Amino acid sequence: MTIHLENLRFYGYHGLYVQEKKLGAWFELDITLDWPTGPKLITHLHETINYGSVYELVKERMALPTELLETLAMELVQELKENFPELTALRIRVKKINPPLVNFLGMVAVEYSKKF
Repeated sequence: MTIHLENLRFYGYHGLYVQEKKLGAWFELDITLDWPTGPKLITHLHETINYGSVYELVKERMALPTELLETLAMELVQELKENFPELTALRIRVKKINPPLVNFLGMVAVEYSKKF
């Protein structure tokens, strides 16, 4: 089974530069969670990954400033696996909307995938 959480938006203070740490920026995350299912039909929340709990964990982590998006993505994967040990694979894409780069239009993104 695969669960997707897409276009999650958070305001945070992630980055290396003083301006990023002071002013902050918008970030957008896409998360893909894979886990095995058996032949039984899933009919109860305890039989699946609670994406509400996933969101809360991600929200808490996004509130902690981190200098590198790479670090942030890797730590999120580690925390999600620790909290949901049944996961067999994770992919997280962290996008920084409007990074503070002179004459830069667009966004930057880091994506980290891991199979367990």
